[in-house]
Amino acid sequence: MKQVVRALEALVGQPALPVLLWGEPGVGKEYLARWLHIRSAAGAPGEIWVIRCRGRAAERSAEALFGSLPHDGGGPGRGALELGAGSTVYLDDADCLPPEVQARLQDALE
Repeated sequence: MKQVVRALEALVGQPALPVLLWGEPGVGKEYLARWLHIRSAAGAPGEIWVIRCRGRAAERSAEALFGSLPHDGGGPGRGALELGAGSTVYLDDADCLPPEVQARLQDALE
């Protein structure tokens, strides 16, 4: 863990960049995401959004990330990627997202 923290320290102070934290369950990815958030420039004004992706249906996953479509005359709901702009968004188990949602997420990050 000390080696990982040293590597992440090099990212602190850099312009906001997407960071992929990859590892087995229970190794501390969420802890590291929170550590990065607190120490980064992005962590100062915003908050950290933790989205648990495992076990969500495709529609619910897309809604959580991107928002919902307008319905019943109301405006569209906003998703975590819009609401969390300028903050840290940590997607726990993003590999469990349905392929179509992963493709939308990739487009959004690009």
